[in-house]
Amino acid sequence: EMAKLFWERSRTPIATGLIASKILRYLAETQRNRLKRDEENEKKLLACAGEFEALSVGVMNQTFKDRNHQKELWLEVLQIKHRSLGNLDLVQLACSTEASNFIAQGAVQTLLTDEK
Repeated sequence: EMAKLFWERSRTPIATGLIASKILRYLAETQRNRLKRDEENEKKLLACAGEFEALSVGVMNQTFKDRNHQKELWLEVLQIKHRSLGNLDLVQLACSTEASNFIAQGAVQTLLTDEK
């Protein structure tokens, strides 16, 4: 609940969702590697990670859909380097967090296809 509150109040909800997803996946992996494995908690963490990735996808898709006439501008937004993220852009952040659902979205695929 608290993580969702931070996401809702974030000025960068896409990045915040991806970061939350990465943290939750890491915590789930930590659970998996413990001697006394808590599979139920691991599943909950992975479900929450998926939820935050889905939130990021939702914001991106809504924005991309609403601004389809400004497609070039939106693709530039995906490539803005964020100092607070170690100078990563949103696509690099998604790749580093293994956010496959985010990476599979049309806006990201358009950018990745155009780069080749």
